[in-house]
Amino acid sequence: MKNKWFLIPGGVIIITIVFYAYLLFNPPLDAGALSYGADNDTYLIEVGNKGFFNLKPTEVLINDKKPEKVLMQVIPNNDDEAFYITFDIENEERFKALNEAVLPAETGIQERLNSKEKDTLSYGITMLSREALNSVTIKYRYAGIILKETINY
Repeated sequence: MKNKWFLIPGGVIIITIVFYAYLLFNPPLDAGALSYGADNDTYLIEVGNKGFFNLKPTEVLINDKKPEKVLMQVIPNNDDEAFYITFDIENEERFKALNEAVLPAETGIQERLNSKEKDTLSYGITMLSREALNSVTIKYRYAGIILKETINY
């Protein structure tokens, strides 16, 4: 009888380890191509969430340093809208602070491109940094776990 009580905590621990290993080998953050502005100090990365839970970006680093400014762009997924690769615009309602942004589940870049629905949203992270970009690290919270993904360019 005593051995049965160890099965439940042991099973929970094993399921947690398997879930975490799955996230390490199949990260839910979907990062697209890098675009940069004419001044070569404004960068944009399209992002999405391939996972089953909402994803919340918490921090962005360029070459392991905080950029001067970071905002999340949210635009409708249609032919009339495109991302802005600048911070100097009058229409700022499409920009959100990084800590206010949430990427809903199953909004990966490829899923949005294949979607026939025009009411979906596209997400991009806009960054301002005076130094040349070699790598971008995005830290995010997914299912209560903090993960990070580094993209080298």
